[in-house]
Order: sequence, then structure tokens, then C-alpha cells
Amino acid sequence: MKDKENWVNMYVYKHAHFGNRTSNRAESAHSSLKHSLDTSSGKLKTVTLKVKKWYDKLFADRKHRLMVESLGEGTKIVFDKVNAARLNDIRLKVYHLTIQNATPVPPNINNIKPITPEFNYALELICEHFANAQSEQEQINIYQLIEKTLKQIDAQKLKNLKGPTVVEAIKGRPKNTKRKMIALEHCINTEKEKITKKIKTEKEQKKQKISSAKEQKAIKNIINLGSPCDSTLLTNLTIAPKHISTIFSPEADGNCGYRAIAMEVYQDQEEWSKVKDKMLETFLKHQNNYYHGRMEHGNMPASNNPLICSLQDKRSPLPQQHWFGTIDHPQLVADTFSRAVAVYWNTPIETGDCLFVPFATLPEKVEPIIIILDVNHFLLAKRKNNRNFCWPKINPFHKRIIQKHGLEDYSLMY
Repeated sequence: MKDKENWVNMYVYKHAHFGNRTSNRAESAHSSLKHSLDTSSGKLKTVTLKVKKWYDKLFADRKHRLMVESLGEGTKIVFDKVNAARLNDIRLKVYHLTIQNATPVPPNINNIKPITPEFNYALELICEHFANAQSEQEQINIYQLIEKTLKQIDAQKLKNLKGPTVVEAIKGRPKNTKRKMIALEHCINTEKEKITKKIKTEKEQKKQKISSAKEQKAIKNIINLGSPCDSTLLTNLTIAPKHISTIFSPEADGNCGYRAIAMEVYQDQEEWSKVKDKMLETFLKHQNNYYHGRMEHGNMPASNNPLICSLQDKRSPLPQQHWFGTIDHPQLVADTFSRAVAVYWNTPIETGDCLFVPFATLPEKVEPIIIILDVNHFLLAKRKNNRNFCWPKINPFHKRIIQKHGLEDYSLMY
């Protein structure tokens, strides 16, 4: 073991340290020193020189500072026999120091390159002010000002002189020392990513299948009343099939919207003409207040008003221009029968599902009338008694109208 230590000590100054873990004391000291000084150098000699250079610089700076402070002290020396030997010794040391550090002075000091004409002029101004000082105190002030400036410069240099950085020990392998993977490892990782992605995709597909199966099961459990209808339309609505208990499809004669309301209010779709009469009565009552300027042609004469004409038309089949609408007619139903009306249909959100609440009266029932538009046919729906259910957005004109007329806002119930 001793021969091994000697061999390492002999070559430690010539060969780089490769980070091998060993119990050898020289190798261990080398590794610890590099870690403490935060250096990437591989040779112990380079690390040692860095430490020595820093220490020499720090020592020289401290020595220079002590000399400046000693020369700046205003001490008085008594020339007697006691101090003669000491003064001769100091004079000899100063003489040797001066001779060793003496530099030749050029014949013309203006030719010294580091001194610019501007700096030379500034020095002349300082000397001129010092010579023309009106009192000794003024000369002392000039001297102290220069001395203070030089001390500040020296202090700043010493402050900027940083010692070696000490690295805190971090447990485990540092993140930046992760070795590069070989080609085989890249292939293995790529294969793992593919397998993980495949498993994730299969899980999502399985989840969709389960959701679709639950949806189909919910559709099968819906009770279909009235005329036959395609139950697949329920998969494209914002109201989920699991929330619907019953669907009623009225007769498709153009009056399906009025028939759906009649079925909800009078439990008989043949009362659709009565629904029209009630809606017309409500419209004429509020034509000049709540509906003024809002509903389609609300301020036109009755003979030319399309909304009045559609409510007065009792034909079956009904012409398309007189069919039940999705904006004005639901609001009329809400105000006529004091029931909120929820309209669902497969269309863009900004013009789609909407909840219409009565303007002037409190809804008689909290549960709104639910009608669903399937292309050009209205259906009546009954909802299951579920707590976690969110109704569509309130009619966008509701807030403005109740604020304009100072009405109570019953939409807060929903």
C-alpha cells in the first residue's frame, strides 16, 4: 500500500484526475480540494497554484494598506540618542527599498504615456490650488481629500478581491453530471415511450367506449311518447341523455312547438290553439312596454306584425313563416304561463341553448319547461330529479329589460 501511495504522489503533478473513487489519501485530498474550490481543473498542481496566487494577492494588498495607513499618521519623532539606532535602521530599510523599486524617470514627464494631457492639467490645478492656499488648514484639507479618495479606491479593490468559492455538499448525483446515453439506451427509451403512449391511447379509447355504452344505455331507458323520433339526436345536445327521463314528440304539422307547450301546460297537445290565444293576449298586453323595440316588429300595426300574424294563424299544417321560434316565442310562453322555458338545440353556443324567465311574475314552478329542437321539429322533455344539473345561460336581453323597467330579477333562481 505504501508503494502505491508513493507512485500516486510522484505522478499527481503530471496526470489529470479522472474522478475515480479510491481510498488513496492523495487522490482523496485532490478531489476534496477541487470540490471546495469549485474548479474543474484536473491537476492538483493547477489547483494549488490558484490558491497560492490568491493568497499572495491578498497578503500584498493588506501589506500595501498597512503601509498607507502608517504613512498617513501624524506622529512626531524626537531625535535623541534613544531613537537614533531605530531611525538609522528605518533609514537603511527605506534606502534599500527605494533602490530596489526605483524606476528611471524620463527626461520629460509629459512624455509618459499613461498620463493624458487632461490628467496632467488636473494635476497642475491641484498643485496650483495647494500652492496658492490662503492658510495652512486649507492645504491640510486638500491633502486629506486626496488621501481619502485614494483610501476609498484601495478599500474597493480589497472588497472586490474574492476568495475561493466553497461548494456546499449536495447529496446524490448532481443533475449536470448525468452521463450521455449510448445508442442502445436511446432505443430502449424510445420503445418505452411508444409503449406508454399506446397504453394511454388504449385507456382513452376504453374510457370513450365505456362513456358511449353508458350513453346508449341511458338513451334506451328514456321513455318515448307520441310520434316516433330518432333518439340519436340526444347525443349532440348539451343536456346529457342520463338527465332525461321522458321525451314527447308531438304531431309534425308545423304547430309542433305550440303542441309541445300545450302538452306540458294542459296535458293535451290538441290544445295548441288555446296556447296561441294566450300568447297573443300576453303580447298585446306588453307590446308597448316589455316588448317594445325588442321583439320582432314589436311596434308595428297588428295587421302587418309577423309575430301577431303567426299567433293568429290556426291552420294545420302551418306555413313555415308562422312556426314556433327559438327567441321571441319562448319568452312569450314564459310570461304567459309563469314558467321558465329552457330551449336546447344543436347549434353554435352564441345562438344556441337558452333559458327564458318571466319578466313580471314569479315562476309558479321552479322546474322549467324543456323543449328540444330537432332540425325543424320541437320535442318536449322531462328531466330526472338530479341535484347536480346546470341550466343554460339566461336570455341575454333579460337583464337589460328588467333594469329598464325596474322589475325584480327572478333569473337568480337559476
